[in-house]
Amino acid sequence: MRIQQNGRPCYRYIRSSDKLPAIGQTAGDRNAMARVKLFDPCGSWTWYVSEHNPGTGECFGLVDGFEKELGYFDLSELQEWRGKGLGLPLERDLHFKPCLLTSLMDDGWTSPNGTRTEQPDTPI
Repeated sequence: MRIQQNGRPCYRYIRSSDKLPAIGQTAGDRNAMARVKLFDPCGSWTWYVSEHNPGTGECFGLVDGFEKELGYFDLSELQEWRGKGLGLPLERDLHFKPCLLTSLMDDGWTSPNGTRTEQPDTPI
């Protein structure tokens, strides 16, 4: 995220045009979509956002870091993130095409309760 002189970002990580469902709206939906991709340009961590609460900044989606895990994360914490080495902020992948969360979990995943499994055959 580039910063203008007044300290405000030049672009937003999440825009109203992303049409993200509210938190909990896609719970149990096997067809839940990852609509926004954020990534660390200095590392390997990636966040795929599928739900968002614009009032609190809470997000739900897939985090691909040490392992793939579905869960909640705070957008304000991600906005403060600075990568190791160069200290760059997270970037939004402007060319990311929304896709099914299950398609991103094709090599196994960790559920919110910490259980490691292969791709689920039942709704998430």
